[in-house]
Amino acid sequence: TNSIEDLKYTDCMMVIGANPTEGHPVTGAKIKQQAMKGKTLIVIDPRRTELARYAQHHLQLRPGTNMAVLDMMLYYIIKEGLE
Repeated sequence: TNSIEDLKYTDCMMVIGANPTEGHPVTGAKIKQQAMKGKTLIVIDPRRTELARYAQHHLQLRPGTNMAVLDMMLYYIIKEGLE
């Protein structure tokens, strides 16, 4: 979790297992604004949420597979020395 202020200083945002436009409308609106300004948005969620419409990448995983994707990402980061 990051602060809303951090959204100004990033080039890429990833939302996984959450629906900020519904659960946290202010945060969701800020994420949408940054995506509309051209910042990359990745949404990992089996549902086609409102926020997913603004995402450059929407990974519609099967429910319960979030951890497998995160494990794969961590494996790649370590394997490639990107940590």
